[in-house]
Amino acid sequence: DEDEEESDDDDDDDDYDFDEWRNNPYGKKPKAKKSKKLSDEEKARRKEERDRKREEKKREAQREKDKWAQNRQSLLEGREAKSTLASYAGKSSYLHSVGDRPNFADAKLLYVKSIKMEENDYGEKYKRLHTFAIGNDIIQWWASTSNKEAKLIGDPGCTVDFAGSISKHSEYDDCQITTVMRLKVHVVDGVRVAPTPKEKKKTGRKLGDDADVKPSPSKKPRVAGGAARQKSMDKELLRDDAVDVDDENKEIVDGNDWLKQLARQRAERRK
Repeated sequence: DEDEEESDDDDDDDDYDFDEWRNNPYGKKPKAKKSKKLSDEEKARRKEERDRKREEKKREAQREKDKWAQNRQSLLEGREAKSTLASYAGKSSYLHSVGDRPNFADAKLLYVKSIKMEENDYGEKYKRLHTFAIGNDIIQWWASTSNKEAKLIGDPGCTVDFAGSISKHSEYDDCQITTVMRLKVHVVDGVRVAPTPKEKKKTGRKLGDDADVKPSPSKKPRVAGGAARQKSMDKELLRDDAVDVDDENKEIVDGNDWLKQLARQRAERRK
């Protein structure tokens, strides 16, 4: 009985020491109980368990990545299927030549996109991309938000007649696109808003087109003794003394000074 009482007293002391240290962590910390030494079999079992959990986490993470990739691919395929230009891929062709300003008739407005451009001192800048279709051919036009011609164009699906300068030919997703600038609207859904002008084509001679090339003018025949006479005239100009300048002979003196300058340059080249 006495031994049991002593053991109970020891337990009470341990509890008291721990409670005292918990209330006063800066005091003396009680001694930690020594852990039991694990056997080799237990160590191997625990290591195998850790490896198994680690591999399971890796497989779960890989399954999540594969699922995300499938979701991305399905979204992209859905976007491509819904793309307006997808039906024109491989069918469209370039219209006219760069620099021409033709008239386009019965152009159907497919869509208008508002795209954010670079930001300047006045705030954010937006541009609207107008995409038209004439048969299987695609025409695009970039316009500012305050463009007056863009305000005349109606909603997607309307038919527009306009004139535009061909600025470039480009290709996007196997769809050939003709880009125009300086667009002028003539007719919107059968309602005329401006007269249709004559078409303008880019003028100029192409390289390799020798049929329209005019022959170079023949050189003037050389005059015998012309160089000697020019040399003697230069000497006379350089020999002249300076003349007082007044209102009456100012132009003459200025002309002589210019001729003297040319004579000096020719004399330098003869050396």
